[in-house]
Amino acid sequence: MDAASTFGAYMLETAASVVLAIVLFGFFRAYRRYFLLAWSLSWLAFAVYFGALGGVYYIIEWGESESTLRHVFSSVWLVAAYWQIIFLLGGIYEIATGRRFEWRWMGIALAAATAWGVLLDVSTLELERHLRSLLRIGLQAGATGITFLVAAGVFAWKSKSRHSTGYWLVTATHGGYGLLQLHAVLLYTGVFEPAYASYLNFIDLLGVFLIGLGVAVWLLEEERAHVAAISERLQLAAIEQRELEAQLRQSQKLESLGRLAGGVAHDFNNLLTVVAGHADLICSTTTDQKVAESANHILRAHDRASELSQRLLTFARKRPPKIELVEIHQLLEDQMPLWRRLLGSQVDIDIKAGEDTLFVSGDPGQLEQVFMNLVANARDAMEHGGNLDIIVNRLERTSPIVFKNVVVPPGRWISVQVRDTGTGIKDEVLDSIFEPFFTTKPVGKGTGLGLSTVLGIVQQAKGHVGLDTAEREGTTVHVILPEAVEKESTSSRPIASIENLEGEGTILLVEDEKEILDLTGYMLERFGYRVIKCIAPEAAWKAAEDFHRDIDLLLTDIAMPGLNGVDLAKQIREKYPDILVLFMSGHAQDSDQFASLPAGASLLNKPFGPSDLARKVKDVLANKKNAVK
Repeated sequence: MDAASTFGAYMLETAASVVLAIVLFGFFRAYRRYFLLAWSLSWLAFAVYFGALGGVYYIIEWGESESTLRHVFSSVWLVAAYWQIIFLLGGIYEIATGRRFEWRWMGIALAAATAWGVLLDVSTLELERHLRSLLRIGLQAGATGITFLVAAGVFAWKSKSRHSTGYWLVTATHGGYGLLQLHAVLLYTGVFEPAYASYLNFIDLLGVFLIGLGVAVWLLEEERAHVAAISERLQLAAIEQRELEAQLRQSQKLESLGRLAGGVAHDFNNLLTVVAGHADLICSTTTDQKVAESANHILRAHDRASELSQRLLTFARKRPPKIELVEIHQLLEDQMPLWRRLLGSQVDIDIKAGEDTLFVSGDPGQLEQVFMNLVANARDAMEHGGNLDIIVNRLERTSPIVFKNVVVPPGRWISVQVRDTGTGIKDEVLDSIFEPFFTTKPVGKGTGLGLSTVLGIVQQAKGHVGLDTAEREGTTVHVILPEAVEKESTSSRPIASIENLEGEGTILLVEDEKEILDLTGYMLERFGYRVIKCIAPEAAWKAAEDFHRDIDLLLTDIAMPGLNGVDLAKQIREKYPDILVLFMSGHAQDSDQFASLPAGASLLNKPFGPSDLARKVKDVLANKKNAVK
């Protein structure tokens, strides 16, 4: 090959190296992975190396072979050769370890390479040509070849876990170029010189292009994998967002249902106040035994209706539980008629309990909700009918009780097993079965809140919920509650005593429900109070202005149209601070109606009877008399 072709090959190698350096730098800008920057600088150094070699060759062929410019080019290509090795090794280090190389050590290595290249060039000027080529070209080409073989080895190691065409292509091209550099050592040092030796520059140029192709394929595969990973994450995020939106809609439905339940309970409490008040008045005034007995039946029905109202309020506003001693067998028996209607004729239900009376501590309404949810789940698991057994017994364990989902510590427990013959639960969903909004039922058939509610209530009672289940073999839910000690019952209704609860004073009564206004006014008058009745806040304000010297107590409902009771009391108290205030309400105490209620305010919950009303009014007025004393 003539001199012009050889010089042209050097320039093409320079241009190819520059192009590869630019491509690698572009990938670095896209991914910010620093081995790409190191490799870009490595191939930029290669470009300087090939350009300097071309300059040396040009001066030898067409210029003064011993000129200063030749020595400059000679030093430059030696320094550039070792720089490209250092940059290449820096990139290999990050690929192999996953840790970024430190530029501080890179700078020290580059300074050492510069000193070595210049020293090698200067110290070999006077040596015989063959020995000079061995020290300059042989050392450099050998180091370059070994470095590329190391790079090929790292990529071969990495490709085992990737199964990537790009990894194998980079491995092959780097390994081939490393062998080509080692082969060049033999050629440039004159060990042997085959016929193709004159075309070595073009073979070297082909190696550069192949390396560029391999790196491009590898990086494009990495880009495709990166895009696929992002796409998968976006799909998962979209699925999660849809699930969250569904949960939000479900929460909003439940919130709306809760608000509706709270409103219903409030209106229900107003009606119960009227019922209980009149029934109490009948009991206290009639001399007819049958009439009194009928009134007592009304009062007992009122008590049960009041419990239902409180459960509605608990559901609506997560009212704090009312903890009391509960006989578990009696609680279950009381619910049997409702459960039979819920289950229908296809499911046989039976309660199996011993003769012992077993007590637990908890909110009766919430415990009823626990077993109602479990019975409803059992019904859904037995679409074609089956058997539902509820087994109650005492557990006295000195060792833990192990279930699939929980371990119950030793102790004295009351166990209620709800055992069905339904479809069972798959093992793969057991970890999620108690999560809010998780359901195995079809869309529209379940809220996913049944078991999470059960778990929350039982844990609040310091208990545990265990599962024994297998697909197509039914499910047994173990509700494990601490055993409580029976105490003397104090729940009997106090006997009203009009004489003991009589009082004196003037009460400004404000209530927007006329039936409650008339009944409450009548009850207060029977207990000896003078009553000024107002059905609207505006009328109450006018009455306060007219009779403020006589009024001892403002008794007002909280929830009223227009001005609510809290704001009415605030306005009256600002102008007439001697007037005491007693609020009454049928809402839950954590509802929005109570947001502005003053700290320590006196409150009478609806529904109430005559004795409840008289006792509360007398207590509030007694505080005023004590303060005067």
